[in-house]
Parts: sequence; structure tokens; C-alpha cells
Amino acid sequence: MRDADLRDADLRDADLRDADLRDADLRDADLRDADLRDADLSGSDLDGADLMGANLSGADLMGANLSGARLVGTNLSGADLVGARLWGANLVSTRLWGANLRDAHLVGARLVGANLGGARLVGANLGGARLVGVDLGGADLKQTELTNSIIINPSYESLKVNESTEFNNAAIDSPQFIDYITQFTRNVPQKIKSKQKLRRELAKKGVSEENIEDLLSISKLPEE
Repeated sequence: MRDADLRDADLRDADLRDADLRDADLRDADLRDADLRDADLSGSDLDGADLMGANLSGADLMGANLSGARLVGTNLSGADLVGARLWGANLVSTRLWGANLRDAHLVGARLVGANLGGARLVGANLGGARLVGVDLGGADLKQTELTNSIIINPSYESLKVNESTEFNNAAIDSPQFIDYITQFTRNVPQKIKSKQKLRRELAKKGVSEENIEDLLSISKLPEE
């Protein structure tokens, strides 16, 4: 199925293990709960595709376009996402454990409750992304761009960052996380020590009042 035109295709629950979908057009395809383990999707276009609950563990998504894709509860453990485009992607409860996201584009992506444990994000761009309740344990964020991101209540044991990791103008609700990353990089924002201050910072970033309330409910900061 290389170069296949599968735009708007209904592939729910499809068994596509080991499938050759290189350079396939899967824009707006319905791939909910599909089995794509070890499939080759390199160079494919999944813009706007619905991959909710799909299993892509070990899949090759090098250079794939996943911008605007719905990746809620998707299993991408061990997947190759080198250079993949995930602008504005919805990564809620997504499993990215051990995934290779080197040089991936995640600008404005929503990573809520995502598992990035052991993931490689060297050189990735997460500018303006939201990382809420994410597991970053053992992840490699060297040379990673996180400018203007929002980071709420992260887990970060053994997280790797270096002097080229950028957190400038990020809104981070964990003073302990800032203490940790300051050991390795100077590109860090000032500490936010209360939900009141966090509310102001989120409002400055244009976060809606409804979303601010959701983020404050997850933050472990004191009220004032």
C-alpha cells in the first residue's frame, strides 16, 4: 500500500501490523483502535487523522506529518518519530515510552498525561506546547526547544537536559523542577510559587479561563 490514497478512509480496528504505508495519504482517516504495530508509515501524511486508541508501538513514522492528528490514548512506545511533524497534535494519555522524537516538530502540541519516559527528544521543538502531568523520567531533552511552553506537575526523575535546552518564557509550576534543570542550563524562567501567580502567567499566554481552571486543578502549588 505504498503511496496509497487513503484520505478519509474508515480503518477502525483494522489489522495493519507490519503494513507498508510509506508516503501514504491518510489525511483525516479514521484509524481508531487500529493495530499498526511495526508498520512503516515513514513520510506518510496523517494530518487530521483520528488515531485514538491505535497501537503504533515500534512503528516507523520518520518524517511523517501528524499535524492536528488525534492521538488520544495512542500507543507510540518505541516508535521512530525522527523529524515527524506534530504541530498542534492532541497527545492526551499517549504512550511515547522509549520513542525516538529527535528533531520532531511539536509546536503547540498538547501532551496531557502522556508518558515520555525514556523518550529521545534531542533537538525537538516543543515551543508553546503544553506538558501537563507528563512523565519525563529518563527522557533526553538535550538541545530541545521548550520556549513559551506550559509545564504543569511533571515527573522528571533522571531527565536529561543540557546548556542548549531552552525553557525561556515557559510557565512551569514546579519550583523543584526548575531547581533540577538549573543544574544543567541557564535558560530557565523565574519560579512560580502560587496558583495565583500561575493564573496570571497562563492568562498572559492567552490560555482560556476554562483551560486555566483545568490547569490549576492539576497543579500542586499553594493558592497564594
